[in-house]
Amino acid sequence: MKTSQLGKRYEETRKDFDVHRSFYETPTCMSQIDPTGMVWRTARLVKCPECNAEFSLLWARAISCQGCPDSVRGCELARCPRCDTEWDLRTLRIVYSKFEKRRVARRANTVLLEYYKDVGESPFR
Repeated sequence: MKTSQLGKRYEETRKDFDVHRSFYETPTCMSQIDPTGMVWRTARLVKCPECNAEFSLLWARAISCQGCPDSVRGCELARCPRCDTEWDLRTLRIVYSKFEKRRVARRANTVLLEYYKDVGESPFR
């Protein structure tokens, strides 16, 4: 009786740490920490449709969009740091509605504005 319960528990915990799970899916541990998924959506890897470079959406917003006034105002586009191609967030399949697109853009902007405030830099440089 105990061995079947241990085997069942092992299978349940193994699902959480499955190494074959794609990095593009939201892990169950992140859904427990952040039920809305905003942290995962802004930090996950995306692939550029032009040059096939993989990068984090938040990192691209910090590097490629630096100095652009639209990035601080809530731009809903993603920009590749390698080839400078801009495209809509819906094409990345991170978001599926205009409301979610605005929330992800606002979350990325909030993270960057807090960073600029802590460091003392201007986001418009």
